[in-house]
Amino acid sequence: MNLINMKYKWLLLLVTALFISGCGSDDNEKKATERISDEQYQIVFPYESSDARNLHIEYNRGENDVMDVSKGLMKISGEYFDVNDYYLQDGQLLTRDILATNTYYHDYKGLLGFKSKKNPAGLNPEVNSYLKVDGKKIKVNKQMIPIVDIFEQDFYNSLSKKADLKALSLAIVVNPTFDNGKEKLVMSNQELMTYIKKVTPSLLKSLRKLSKINDDTKILITVYKASSGDDYLPGTFIAKGLVDDQKVEYEKINEKWVILPSSELNQLDESLNKNMISLQKSLTQFLPTNTSIIGKAKFNDDELVSIDLDVNTEIKNYDEIVGLCQYLKEKIPHLTKTNCDIIVRVENNNETLAMLEINKQGQVNIIMK
Repeated sequence: MNLINMKYKWLLLLVTALFISGCGSDDNEKKATERISDEQYQIVFPYESSDARNLHIEYNRGENDVMDVSKGLMKISGEYFDVNDYYLQDGQLLTRDILATNTYYHDYKGLLGFKSKKNPAGLNPEVNSYLKVDGKKIKVNKQMIPIVDIFEQDFYNSLSKKADLKALSLAIVVNPTFDNGKEKLVMSNQELMTYIKKVTPSLLKSLRKLSKINDDTKILITVYKASSGDDYLPGTFIAKGLVDDQKVEYEKINEKWVILPSSELNQLDESLNKNMISLQKSLTQFLPTNTSIIGKAKFNDDELVSIDLDVNTEIKNYDEIVGLCQYLKEKIPHLTKTNCDIIVRVENNNETLAMLEINKQGQVNIIMK
């Protein structure tokens, strides 16, 4: 009996030792996700969300803008920090308190606040100072907030928990449109960038105070302009630059979203605009119920890079969903001869019934409810 107890005791000790050994190795290492595509970073997990994540949703135009900024920032970061050399983690340095310590938007202290004696790190202009807008010098009031948010992404070249931060990407979200109490004013890209260049040294000074940033940490700064027009269209990135010797030489980014179809699209891509109009007409003939389609196209340096389409319909049965998806699969690839990513969402009363994805290689993926 004692022999049996002894065997169990040794077995328990062995299992415990193996468990502790395994935990010991895991304690020193984080893990990373597997890529879905070669263009993506591996994401560090367990996932640690940014302390400022709720702030992003509160003070942007909702989750769509938040997604567009973070997706675009990740893509631009890939131009500077190779996806094969770095792991990505959601920003951990610019906490909500560093960005904005007050909950009342117009009385922020922190980077998103107005610059003042009490808030010298504030990146927005001092109240009662002057700001060039629409070619005029306008006296700043508390409604004039050009910098509304800052997004952050962190990059490591090791999964060790003791690994140093190797690179940092920021997206400064600027609002080009505000009201001075008398009229609606819109800052041009040139005016926005003049202001961003003015406050960049102050931002860098604040960043260098953070303990995880040292002289070897690479810092990328991008500028994202929120849309001042149709809410259906996201904003666009207008500049990017890598910090070098405490300076940033910003490079212009020529992004543009346009409604599809539209007169603006017709100037950029007449064939796409014509084909979209034709598709709109053919859809109304295909289904007897009310069916409409609208979309947006993204251009970089006047070259088409992606198309997003939204089909709204009053489908009554599953046969119609299948038929509509098959019809779209046949027609959508002929919208353009340009190799670009196309996403189509089919909705009925705000409920997603199906999604079609066509990649640059022309492969079609369909998901139906």
